Amino acid sequence: KAGDHTRASKIPGVSGVDYLAGDLTVGFGHDNRMDNNNLFGPELGFGFELGAHKDETILIIKMAWGGKSLAVDFRPPSSTRFFDPYCQPPICEPKVTGHFYNIMVRTVSKILKHG
Repeated sequence: KAGDHTRASKIPGVSGVDYLAGDLTVGFGHDNRMDNNNLFGPELGFGFELGAHKDETILIIKMAWGGKSLAVDFRPPSSTRFFDPYCQPPICEPKVTGHFYNIMVRTVSKILKHG
């Protein structure tokens, strides 16, 4: 079965937990305080498709914060070296890496460190 080898990690997790790991399925990672556990995101189809082609464990790390901008909050270091028409002061500082990009890199490194 495709999902047997697919694991997911949700960051920052539910109720302040650093991360949540388990089998990828409908409702995984959903805040259990709500009654509807039928919710899912694009990682479900992505994970099942990968699982259909690989006979090994797959780790999906999902990072999502609402209301954030790729051009500002998740701005990678590579974008600070050249002119970027999507980064305009005062909203975006052209030479500054995004705060949430840095948090994402640290968090993913922390999860991968544990093997």
